[in-house]
Amino acid sequence: MPAPPGFTPEPAPAAQPVSAPSARPAPAVAWRLRTSVGGEIIVAGRVVLGRAPTAADAGPGGIAVPLHDPERTVSKVHAIVMADGDALVVTDANSTNGVAVRGADGTSVSVPPGGSVRVPAGTVLELGRFELAVEGPQGVTR
Repeated sequence: MPAPPGFTPEPAPAAQPVSAPSARPAPAVAWRLRTSVGGEIIVAGRVVLGRAPTAADAGPGGIAVPLHDPERTVSKVHAIVMADGDALVVTDANSTNGVAVRGADGTSVSVPPGGSVRVPAGTVLELGRFELAVEGPQGVTR
């Protein structure tokens, strides 16, 4: 339909900039592993543990954490731990001296080479003779 005579259309108002909401990291469920000498490892994703793991061993998004083991009972790449929601999963990376999970009652269960188990808080991971106490889950901001 044509505009009436003498009508001048008004320009549309300029678009107003809109600021995006600030991006805050979402809290992730993380687990804490404590060494017998007071060190700690935060597990919020994939973590490769061993005497000399590399970034390539950890893969994209993973981290490699070397463990100081003067007795050399820990393999170069010994185990993989992953936070999986409200569970911690440990996988034996075909290590020489194995991975065991020791419960609060003192009983140990061996993880089969290449196998994985879900690990509850309050247990101890035994990598060769190296021990890591399992604490978690807890909210951690990445």
